[in-house]
Amino acid sequence: SSSSSSSLPLPLFKGSATHIAEGLALYRGNQIATWDKTLSAAYPVLRQLVGEEFFGGLTKVYGQHHPSTDGDLHRYGAVFAEFLEGFAPVASYPYFPDVARYEWALHRAHFSPAVPIIDRAYLASCSPQQLDNLRVCLHPACTLLKSNWAVSALWRAHQSASSSGAEIVLPQQIDNADFAVTVRPRWRVDLLSLSTASSAALHRIEQGGSIGDAIDHALAIDTEFSLATELAQWIDYAMLCAVND
Repeated sequence: SSSSSSSLPLPLFKGSATHIAEGLALYRGNQIATWDKTLSAAYPVLRQLVGEEFFGGLTKVYGQHHPSTDGDLHRYGAVFAEFLEGFAPVASYPYFPDVARYEWALHRAHFSPAVPIIDRAYLASCSPQQLDNLRVCLHPACTLLKSNWAVSALWRAHQSASSSGAEIVLPQQIDNADFAVTVRPRWRVDLLSLSTASSAALHRIEQGGSIGDAIDHALAIDTEFSLATELAQWIDYAMLCAVND
């Protein structure tokens, strides 16, 4: 527009004002397209929820308020969830920020480093006392997540539809508490739903507690908590690593 052209810092550039304005417009258009492409890759479910056109508007406003400061575009979009929390046009969809948090954790899981994991053979070599005192840590791909909304079910509905080509069937009840963890077994990123007790156990491990501490935390919530079942799942999903003392 004429108002935007008149505000351009034209004296700083060589050449005609028209060519400078056209060049800057092209640059801005490419920049907005990059924002949209980058955020679409990180937040595919959110993009489907709001629609392509609205998501394009979101990425433009986000880019204007949070320009990229890192040469690695895979890190662009880190505060998208926080941005959505304060963005009035999506206020009537209070679960959107948590969808963004889950998707960002999944996105970052793709790029987390490869580290040695604890396997079944290692655990089998531990005596009961050794297992009780064993301290492990979560794999870098693992991020523990919690929401007041059924984000895991919402995310999984989109994955099922994408793989089968079927229509997306959203959860009937969206306001259900949700616990989950991102995982990357065999280099495939996934979202694993957790019980409240399992989530508590993993949080204790993340805080530096032993396996015994984690069990105590879980049993305080659910007396039916099964360490054998949980350990098998944690191992199968490549979630545990040795602690380097």
